[in-house]
Amino acid sequence: MRDEDVKLRAFCGLFHSKVMSRRCNWRDCQAWKDEGLEFSTTSNEACKLYDAALTQIVGYYQDKSMGGIDQTFKGLKEADPEFVMGHVLTTSLTLCSMSIDIKKDEQLQKSLDYLVTLKKKPTTTHRETKHIEAVQVLADGWVYCKANFM
Repeated sequence: MRDEDVKLRAFCGLFHSKVMSRRCNWRDCQAWKDEGLEFSTTSNEACKLYDAALTQIVGYYQDKSMGGIDQTFKGLKEADPEFVMGHVLTTSLTLCSMSIDIKKDEQLQKSLDYLVTLKKKPTTTHRETKHIEAVQVLADGWVYCKANFM
């Protein structure tokens, strides 16, 4: 085996083990805050499901113990229907799928409109507001502008 292949396998194994090691240790509100990423939600369940969703997306796998990504998203919305970052995540992934025409999809347009409503809430954090603005820019087709929001 080539040296490059050995290094790549080692990296992939390390990455996979780190992603998989978090499978049962989802971050709650305080854990996110401790990392400097405070949310406007007070729902620990929503924060943990958000972590589970991110882990599945980044790890590119369906966690069967969570019911896969679809059930994780469903649980996320049920845990806190107004969880800003949950809506940001699901809406942005829908936009990035490119399988839906934003001008023709009523549900997607409702999701975007709801994000605008959440943006106006006084409890929405500055970081959450910037994420909503990035989704709005993405929806408008201005992908290259997203760097200005980070």
